[in-house]
Amino acid sequence: MQGELPKFCEVFSTSNQGPISCIEVSKNQLLIADGPDLLVYPLCANPPRSGVFSLSQLGMFEGVVVGSKYLEEENLVLVGFSTGEVVIWNYSEGTIVSGLKAYTKDMTDLQYNPKTNTLATCSGSGEVKLFQIKCK
Repeated sequence: MQGELPKFCEVFSTSNQGPISCIEVSKNQLLIADGPDLLVYPLCANPPRSGVFSLSQLGMFEGVVVGSKYLEEENLVLVGFSTGEVVIWNYSEGTIVSGLKAYTKDMTDLQYNPKTNTLATCSGSGEVKLFQIKCK
């Protein structure tokens, strides 16, 4: 006798103004979705939709989000744009804490190492850059 197959039950759905390229769930239950915009969904909220944070609400960035990383200890999000900009976003307060221009254009991704507080970025031209992030 075979057991029942698991069933999926949709509990949340939303749409962005373009394709979502990457999603990540942080240790403290935040779903972070990269696309033309960066969206942060608190999964522990009931329903999950309450308290959605969108970087486009600030209305100050051009380009598409190419990558993001959640900084667990600081409750901040690193966000990289196709325009070469990188910002540190305090999503719950709706403020940009810091930012830099890593490239003049064509940034393609970013990664973060929490042990060394190092940000790595790369561009369409093949360039890779490392930045030290100093928190607090």
